Amino acid sequence: MFRLTIRDLLWLTVVVALGVGWWLDHGRANVGMRRMTEANAKLRYEARVAKEEVVLLQGRLSRRSGAANETSRLPSEDPFK
Repeated sequence: MFRLTIRDLLWLTVVVALGVGWWLDHGRANVGMRRMTEANAKLRYEARVAKEEVVLLQGRLSRRSGAANETSRLPSEDPFK
């Protein structure tokens, strides 16, 4: 019959503690990644809205001045793509 010694129980404790520690750390990393992804999506949306507002305001300013100065307007698409 197999006997468990104190040394065996200590090794088992170490292995279980490492497994639980890794599992908890991995879970926290996933939560942090999810939060960063959500924040990134929100910032991208806000940047797109701000860019559209700038283009609209520049269009109003160019119509108000009466001059069609196309160099002062933001491009609708990224020219470097």
